[in-house]
Amino acid sequence: ELGQLDPEAIKIVKEEACPEAESANDSHDALVICGFLTAEEGKINGWKLFFDQLISENRAT
Repeated sequence: ELGQLDPEAIKIVKEEACPEAESANDSHDALVICGFLTAEEGKINGWKLFFDQLISENRAT
C-alpha cells in the first residue's frame, strides 16, 4: 500500500485544481492561467456559453 495513489485523493485534487467560472471574464481568466482548456473540459464545467461569448469577442479560439 505504501507508494500507491489513492483514487479518492486524486479525484479531490482534480476537483480542487479545476478553475471555477461564473462569467465569460472568469473563464477567460481560467484560460490565461491554464494556457488552454479542451472543449470537453468546458462542456463538463458548463462553460460553453462563456466560450461562445469569448470566441465572438475574439478573446478565444
